[in-house]
Order: sequence, then C-alpha cells, then structure tokens
Amino acid sequence: MDNIGFEANFDYQDINTYTVIFRDYDRAELKKEFVEEGYSATPPADPVREGYTFLGWSGDYQYVTQDLTLTARYGNDNITYTVTFLDDDGTLIDSEVVLDGRQAYGTYPPHHTGFRFIGWDQDISEIRSDMTVRARYENQYYLITFCQDGQELQACSVQEGQVPRYAGAAPTKEATDRSHFEFVGWTPELAAATGPAYYEACFNEVINTFTVIFQNWDHTQLSSQTVSYGDAAQAPAQRPTREGYKFIGWDCAFAQVYSDLTVTALFELPEEEDIVVAVEQMRQDAHACGETVKFVHRGKLYIACPDGKVFDANKVVTGTRNEKIWEKALPCQKKALPLPSIFAKTSFINSLTYYESVRNRFHFNSRFV
Repeated sequence: MDNIGFEANFDYQDINTYTVIFRDYDRAELKKEFVEEGYSATPPADPVREGYTFLGWSGDYQYVTQDLTLTARYGNDNITYTVTFLDDDGTLIDSEVVLDGRQAYGTYPPHHTGFRFIGWDQDISEIRSDMTVRARYENQYYLITFCQDGQELQACSVQEGQVPRYAGAAPTKEATDRSHFEFVGWTPELAAATGPAYYEACFNEVINTFTVIFQNWDHTQLSSQTVSYGDAAQAPAQRPTREGYKFIGWDCAFAQVYSDLTVTALFELPEEEDIVVAVEQMRQDAHACGETVKFVHRGKLYIACPDGKVFDANKVVTGTRNEKIWEKALPCQKKALPLPSIFAKTSFINSLTYYESVRNRFHFNSRFV
C-alpha cells in the first residue's frame, strides 16, 4: 500500500502592536505599554499632585488602533469658574459654579412646544474658565398613523403641537343590502401631537330607505312615504274611491319593503251593477246575432235570447227542447252601453251559441262555458 503524505499550510499574518504611553502633567512618563491592535491598555495607578484632584486621562485607551500618548488631567481645588446657561432667546436659565477642570451640568431648559432640546452650544465637560452657553433645539416630530379596521391608510410625521391632517380621500366602507356607511371622522378625536398616535376611521351605519307611492286607479297620487329597509309601508288612512266601483285592495304587497315601490288601488263593479252591465251586454249580443247566448257571470249561468229576454239558468226545469226550460226572466234594463261588445262567437251546441271573453276590460270576472 502506497504511503500518502500530507503537508499542513498555515497562513501567518503579522499582528499590529501599538505603543501607549501614560504621562503626568509635567510630561514625566508614568507607564509605557505595548498593546495588540483592538485590545485595551491598562493605565497606571492614579497619580497624585498636591493641591489638585486627579480627574482622569486626556484620551481613550480602550480598543487601541494606533500609538497613543495620554496625559493626566487635574483640577485645581482652589479655583472655581462660573458657567451661565441661557435659553436660545437669551433668557437666563441658570448659573453654576464649577471647580477647575470639572464638568458643568446646568439645568434642563424649559420645554418649547414643537422643539426638542439637543444640548448646549459649547462643551461643558471640562471647565477651565468662566463661560456662557446657550441652549440648542431642533424640531420635534412624532409619527402619526391613520388606520381603518387595523389596516394602515397613512403614516406621517407631525411637529409637536400641530394637529395631524389626513391627506387621502375620505375612507369608505362597503355597503350591504340593508345599509350603507358614512365616514364621520377619527377616534380618538384629532388633537395636537404630543407623542406618537394612532387614529381609527369611524363610520355611522345608515339604514337604506325607499320611497313608496300609493296611487289611485287613474295614477293620481294618494300618498308618498319613506320606508326603511325591510319595514312595512302604511296604506293611506282614507280609502281610495272610484265612482260606481268598489275598492278591493292594492295591486302588490308592501308589508316588507326592499326597493322603491308604486302601489295602485284596485276596484271592481258592485255585484248589483256588475250584473246589470253584463246582462245588457249579452242582450245586445244575442239580438245582434239572432241567436241565444249562454254566459257565466260571477259563477252563475245565464241565457240571453234574441227577443231580449235573459234567464237565470240556475233555475232549471226538465222538459223537451220545445218546452220552456228556463225560468225567472230578468227584467229588461233600458241602459245603453257606450262600450262595444267584448265577446267573440266560438261554437254552437244544441242551437245555443257560446261566447267567451277575449279581454276582461269591464272587471266582470266573467267567462263562458
């Protein structure tokens, strides 16, 4: 078996090393240290200087990336300075007495609506003289979000103190058969911005309404009313009238209304007048054709003869063809009819001519058998 050899290859990289020197106030070297790149130096023990307080080192020695020389910082315990703090318009905010080399803190400036304090116009971390500093501000904005059913419609930044404004088209909500929806604003009610805020679109549900018109037989309007979806319309309190006719109801139902509706009054001739008109019509037809006419009116059978007599055929007496088989002749009505006959001749059975209505224009409710 052949021997197989492996050779390890390593990629060596030089690691940078930096010199960090710590010096006292008089430039005397307190410590020198070699630090690999990215590592931190270790300072010496805090130095002592009579009449002064050690405040720290002049630079940062964490995560070293270059050669550094750091000098000890001291503050004279017998020297103080006055730092005056002014607002951006020159108004005095506060003043502070600070030991030499120490940091001033000052007082947080008053709030200005629409603006945010971002600091002072000079560094106050190490005071070495009397100073006057001014407050600095920038515009304060908040994120305002407009939503509908949890879905974002618009997001915008609004400066503090300003009332947000929705820039889009008015929100809409899908209508149903029963109702539609009207946009009425936002909840909570729009107010000056004091922080981030969410506003939800609000709608009022409006029940759909329909117009129901009641009219007489001649299309004269009797009443008009507005009815909500699914509700009942109310018929006029005064019943419609038509001279010589009897009101029998309306041509369609209106107990539950789901659309605009026109309701028309229905009439029919009273039975006593209806039979008079029907009999006279049959008498004229029988006389015109010279034959006996058999007809049914309101479920009763009648016979109109050419001689002008009309019999109630519901009173039948047995007999032969040559015998009088009909009785109770109706009285002759001398009443002219302005309308033409509405019957058409159809067939002959046992010398009786049968007629049938072709159009029930007179509301006779008649048919012929």
